[in-house]
Amino acid sequence: MIELGRQAKDVVTDLEGIVVGRCRYMNGCVQYLIKGKMREDGKVSSEWVDSQQVIVTGPGILVELADITKRNAAMEVVPSEAPATRPLHATGGPHPDAPPT
Repeated sequence: MIELGRQAKDVVTDLEGIVVGRCRYMNGCVQYLIKGKMREDGKVSSEWVDSQQVIVTGPGILVELADITKRNAAMEVVPSEAPATRPLHATGGPHPDAPPT
């Protein structure tokens, strides 16, 4: 498993950047989100890559988990201004109050 924050490269597309995400699907497939450096046009490339295509190329920008937890704890949570207009129902069909389609 590759740690988030490591510098990595997709050996198929040659995209090199920082691993900023990891996803494991129900079928067992693991993918990593590699975010590249900003290009001259100001855009940043990023792509989800199968784990078999990813190699670690450097230490990257590892951030201590304690630092992230501390920063997140300091964030203020603001409740939504708009309350729900009707109660939510379980999925499995149209909402009883929904207009006909």
